[in-house]
Amino acid sequence: MGNKAWKQREREAAKAFGALRNIGSGSQGRPDKSMSDSTHDKLYIEVKLRKKHTAVTLHDDTKSKAIKEHKVPVVLLAEANRPGFWILVHERNLAEVAAMYRPGQVSNTDEGSKHHVETETSKEAEQVRVANAGQKDLGACLYSDPLGRQN
Repeated sequence: MGNKAWKQREREAAKAFGALRNIGSGSQGRPDKSMSDSTHDKLYIEVKLRKKHTAVTLHDDTKSKAIKEHKVPVVLLAEANRPGFWILVHERNLAEVAAMYRPGQVSNTDEGSKHHVETETSKEAEQVRVANAGQKDLGACLYSDPLGRQN
């Protein structure tokens, strides 16, 4: 078969996590074989290549606002009656954002029910950001559940 764009994205995503693309992952349905798009032994990777993703469009809008304030764009997605949230960040900012992520450090401010998270940009995170500036646009999502449950 030809080298279709979605196959190439699956290869790139698997390689980013030190794995290989899992050939025939979605179509074989064999109980002895993973349906993940990669051969990674700990991560179940699902790659979806589309002309547009609603979440990525939201990230693009957030990015234009963040640039004006010299900040890193981060979109947190949450659903009613589901604990935790999904963190959408471009892969080139993943290490920097992960270095600033402080689950459980949310506290009440003097303004009543509002919450804030104390973070600071580390020198190491800035070095990672500079080192990753030329990376390809694959995108990345992290899931965070404050109760430690899996989604």
